[in-house]
Amino acid sequence: MSDQFIDFTTDKQFVQCVRELKTIEVMILMYCACMKGQDIHLQDCS
Repeated sequence: MSDQFIDFTTDKQFVQCVRELKTIEVMILMYCACMKGQDIHLQDCS
């Protein structure tokens, strides 16, 4: 039996997960900016 390798860029579940994580990241940055009263284009909210 040969090993099977899945290319992550073609794996639909992986691509969807990455897209959702990017959405969550943007939502957190927007929340932090709103709480600080700053512009929404922040590098980090620490």
